[in-house]
Amino acid sequence: MRGKKRIVSGDTKQLPPPNFFSKARNIPFLKPSLLEFCVDQKFDEHYLDIHYRSKHPFLIEFSNHAFYNSRLIPIPPKYNYNPIEYYEFDGVFDSGINKIEAQFLLNYLVKFDDLKASIGIATFNVLQRDYILDLIDLKSKESFEFYSKMQIFRMNGFFVKNLENIQGEERDYIFISTTYGKSHSSKFKQSYGPINSKKKGHKLLNVIITRAKYKLIVLSSIPKKNILNGLKSLELNQINKGKDIFYGFLNYAKSISEEDEKSRETILKILKSNNSSVNKLDKKNDQKTLKTFSNYLITKIQLITGKELKYENDFSLGGFTYDILLFNSKFSILIDINGKVLHGDYEDYLYDIKRCEIAKNNNYRYYRLWASNLKNNSDQELNKLFDIIKK
Repeated sequence: MRGKKRIVSGDTKQLPPPNFFSKARNIPFLKPSLLEFCVDQKFDEHYLDIHYRSKHPFLIEFSNHAFYNSRLIPIPPKYNYNPIEYYEFDGVFDSGINKIEAQFLLNYLVKFDDLKASIGIATFNVLQRDYILDLIDLKSKESFEFYSKMQIFRMNGFFVKNLENIQGEERDYIFISTTYGKSHSSKFKQSYGPINSKKKGHKLLNVIITRAKYKLIVLSSIPKKNILNGLKSLELNQINKGKDIFYGFLNYAKSISEEDEKSRETILKILKSNNSSVNKLDKKNDQKTLKTFSNYLITKIQLITGKELKYENDFSLGGFTYDILLFNSKFSILIDINGKVLHGDYEDYLYDIKRCEIAKNNNYRYYRLWASNLKNNSDQELNKLFDIIKK
């Protein structure tokens, strides 16, 4: 590679480019992708930690814990809503097709009335994809109203794709037909094709479940017993790969859809414990020290301003955590102590600016308090904070 600097971008947690030169696989120095070659050659690595695609943190939360060591920082939602819908069916998997899930998707599209939204449908095999497209074509011929609606959806980027071909796509609404289910004889085989692979199955799953910007709609005909046992197996085997991580996602999607906070936290705890590496961003300020400082700060403010205040430490806003939230009935202000020190240089500056922007966009006042300034000239530093409070 020529040039003074070489920049290669990609995601090792998603699929590498297809290898069309399979006969050359035995060449020792040949890597599956340029990205993996650069990682192997110890290129300096930098991460895009702030996650912008998802309009709600829950849309990236599972992958964040399962595959990215909780490193990603999602943006908080502009308003509260449930970003995942989960539907269970007693669908039959026959000749590679699940007709019940396909018909549900068609009915959903018929009733769907947000004509400004972009929509994508993901299936677990090509046969299900083709069957859904056939249903849409037939309905379009029967109903001019539906035909007109589909024309608008297509202008907005509508697609139906199988999981191997969806990488790189993103839409407001993503429907996932997990496709598999019991046979006509009520037998169930845990044959999920490439999802079962411990080499790339988790990468396929990561791709397909992170395409939605606003809402994810998940359809499953997989028996509940298998899904629950799969979560137990995920915890027992201690690895976020294979069909176990797929079952883990189905459990997670259901917990979000049903607003089951206890189940959600249990699943995230399993995912996190299965990751061997430690994320530096998870390291928090010493709780005792932070609490002591917060009590000191609130006492000083109340003494000078006469305002009754409460506080909360490690306040979460989306994927961002702020050291102190000061509030009363009239105002609330988020306070960070010192700056970000994990990356260094220009990244620190950009990260701190983003934290301030996120706080203000969510109707919080914001102040960065420097401990060194407070030590050297406490009155001057506190007066700056008071000015923010008085606004």
